[in-house]
Amino acid sequence: MGFLKKFPSYDYILKNAGGAFVRFPLTLLSAIVATAISIYLIDKSWGTSHVLLERLLLAASIGVPLSVALAFLAERITQDKLTRYGIQALSLIFQVIYFFTLPDTKTIHEAVMIRYLLLAIGFHFAVACVPYLFKADMNKFWRYNHALFIRFLLSSVFAAVMYIGLAIALVAADYLFGMDVKETRYFQLWTLISGVFLTWVFLAGLPEDLEFADDSFSYPRGLRIFAQYILLPLVGLYFVILIAYEAKIIVQWNWPKGWVSELVLWYAVVGLLSMLLLHPVKERQENKWIPAFFKWFFYAIVPLTAMLVLAITRRISDYGITENRYFVASMALGLSITVLYFIFSRAKDIRIIPIILCALALLGAYGPWSAFNVAKASQRGRLVDLLTEKNLLVNGKINPVGEDLPEDDRRELSSIISYLDNMHGKDCFAGILPDTMMARIDSTSGTSRAIAITRTFGFEFIGRYGIPGYEQYFSMMVRDDSLINIGGYDLLCKFDYRISNDSGFSFTVKDATYNLRLDRETTRVILSHDINREGLELIADTTLSETILSIPSEKQMALTYDDLSFDLDNEFIDCRLIIEHVSGTKSSKSVAVNSMEGFLLLKEK
Repeated sequence: MGFLKKFPSYDYILKNAGGAFVRFPLTLLSAIVATAISIYLIDKSWGTSHVLLERLLLAASIGVPLSVALAFLAERITQDKLTRYGIQALSLIFQVIYFFTLPDTKTIHEAVMIRYLLLAIGFHFAVACVPYLFKADMNKFWRYNHALFIRFLLSSVFAAVMYIGLAIALVAADYLFGMDVKETRYFQLWTLISGVFLTWVFLAGLPEDLEFADDSFSYPRGLRIFAQYILLPLVGLYFVILIAYEAKIIVQWNWPKGWVSELVLWYAVVGLLSMLLLHPVKERQENKWIPAFFKWFFYAIVPLTAMLVLAITRRISDYGITENRYFVASMALGLSITVLYFIFSRAKDIRIIPIILCALALLGAYGPWSAFNVAKASQRGRLVDLLTEKNLLVNGKINPVGEDLPEDDRRELSSIISYLDNMHGKDCFAGILPDTMMARIDSTSGTSRAIAITRTFGFEFIGRYGIPGYEQYFSMMVRDDSLINIGGYDLLCKFDYRISNDSGFSFTVKDATYNLRLDRETTRVILSHDINREGLELIADTTLSETILSIPSEKQMALTYDDLSFDLDNEFIDCRLIIEHVSGTKSSKSVAVNSMEGFLLLKEK
């Protein structure tokens, strides 16, 4: 039994767990509160509003990285425990303020989640750089972040193993003892383990001695191999591709495609990551090539950064600023600052990378310079300019002559109005719409509000998929207990049809090749086959749009197979099309189907 002595005792484990709680009390309390709320919400039905709990969940979870950053900051500036807890308490104050700034609406808007993600990103980068803001020791800074990364990986492995083990136990209890374990229990189990256990294990292993007095650190050989033989070749490959593409742009004098921005940013990320990983070994005699490599890396990235700036500038010039374009422009600015710093600075301080990322994320979340305020002002300005240019707004008053507008203009106006309403709310239209109209749209929401606004200017709203009028996503599904009547048919074939596949869905039965497709304009289902009768087509008498529009929204997720069945018959064959699931978009008069799946029943006459 001597091998058991190698395992840590329960006293040791409890001591570490207790030490983590004493060191990071607000972090663990925030994680426990966020986990408890998440577990509760998982059991609730979708579509049910829990506004207060959702706001509490966001506020609690955002406090996890913030409180860790403040705890490390406190440890670096004072030895007094009471003062340390006081600094950590700033996290709680921020969480309370953040909670009360969240909108009291039935659903969490996209803008709220984007701001939350920006704060989370900023606070995580703050954890990476806060302990060394005032102490410029690059090796200790690198070792600290290496310790964070390794601790996260180790905690994740522990959490995954524990989840797999407990999940298997639940499966065994379900099948062996008939305990009827609901599927949600597995999600709740993972939430509990990742929210509390993983966080606690991670915090328990964070370094307390940030001076790293023990100099026995050995640079991981696997890390050097990964950076030197995987990341660096990728840097070279990306560079060749991007330089070749830039040469093509110059020769053909065409503006770069939108996705090139992502490629340039990924090239920069891979290159900077390589530099950070190889930082501790760059001064070794055998690695003198590393500083030279990265010196030329930053010179080489200058024209690519210029191309990125030109690409996003052109995009903004054509369509104005949205949150996504703001973030690309923000990353282009951060990359430009980083490149210029490493070219002209003698210090070559790697701390600047997480500091810049942290600053950009936090500045993008709040303030007049934030992504939301800048995008709102830009798109509202575009709307006013376009309305004025098209004589829909004359001397500040509405002139409803919209039906004479070309479709492209109506589509662009619909897009701007929909964006402003979805991201920033009805207040964006104050000063454009009269007070009576503002009061009228106050009781509407979603696409209905955008439709009401476009109709005020005399034209119908054009949705994302080109459907005039009210457009909403739909998904219709047959309930699990519904039965298919297969009487009178010889064959049953399951199909899965995506409208993106222009050739349709094909299958072969008894040497006959069948093809199922949908006419996009009429929404008629057409089945054809090639067995000695070329061109033979079976067309349903009823269109899909007629059936879909006739089904009330409250019934669309609890249909029977009879609700979505169509007969496709002629003198040669009997066929019944049975749809199990169909989704797409619809207006009050039109339907655009994106996908459908179900069964075909066949019998030759």
